[in-house]
Amino acid sequence: AVKFKTLRHKPFRTGGINQYVVQDVVSPKQLPSHLNSFKAALRSQGPLCIMEHFDTGYTVLQHCHKVDLSVKEDTLELLIQGQCL
Repeated sequence: AVKFKTLRHKPFRTGGINQYVVQDVVSPKQLPSHLNSFKAALRSQGPLCIMEHFDTGYTVLQHCHKVDLSVKEDTLELLIQGQCL
């Protein structure tokens, strides 16, 4: 089972086996530039970049009530593209 740690209660900078660690939850205003970086990485590196950009996807979930629908749709599209490559 994969466990997720977040910065919500206290920072987790290290993870154990089979744990993804959220390093940085950015503000909703910063998400478009992070999504653009994610998109560029997906084109150049393929689906393995999803782990490198895990924080971006998590940030969208964390701020789901604060971000525009288009940001949520873009994130979902990137994750689907990553799965289909």
